[in-house]
Formats: sequence, structure tokens, C-alpha cells
Amino acid sequence: MACFKSKSFTLFIVLLLHITLLDLVMITYKGAVILVDKNIEFKTILTHLLIVCASVGFYCLLNYLVRRFTNSTSKVSDYMWVVLPVLFILFIGFLYI
Repeated sequence: MACFKSKSFTLFIVLLLHITLLDLVMITYKGAVILVDKNIEFKTILTHLLIVCASVGFYCLLNYLVRRFTNSTSKVSDYMWVVLPVLFILFIGFLYI
């Protein structure tokens, strides 16, 4: 029962529903098309689960890092607040190539 009360489990369910519902409907010029056949394929379900597991894992990692650095004396320097967003933007640009 404790698993159902955790934020990670709630995030997992909400993301899974969100991704599945977004993938279920495709909007065309003729109107909305519901893609039930494609949405129940094994490959589609596996893709949704991988995306959700990666997102929840990233959430858990961030929670761990926040708890670790909140209780310690080490702080993030001002230089890192400039470098990390630039690296993130470059990474997103790399993914678009």
C-alpha cells in the first residue's frame, strides 16, 4: 500500500496515461483519428513504458541529488549556473541534427 502513496508511483501512472492518450489520437484535416490498433501493439506499449521509466528515473535521481546537496556543505558555484544551461541547449541542438 505504501507504493501507491509515493510520488514516484503517481508520476509513473500520470505520465503513462498522458503519453498513451497523446499517442491515441491523431488530428488530420478530416478530423480526429483514434489509433487504437496501433496503440495496443507491443512495440508501442514498450516504447511508452521506456519513456515513462526514464522520466521517473530522472525524477528519482534529481530528488536524490537535491536531498544530498541540501544536507551537505557543498554548494553549486555561480559559474555552473551559466555553464549547465548552455550545455543543455547544445545537447538539445545535437538531438535535432
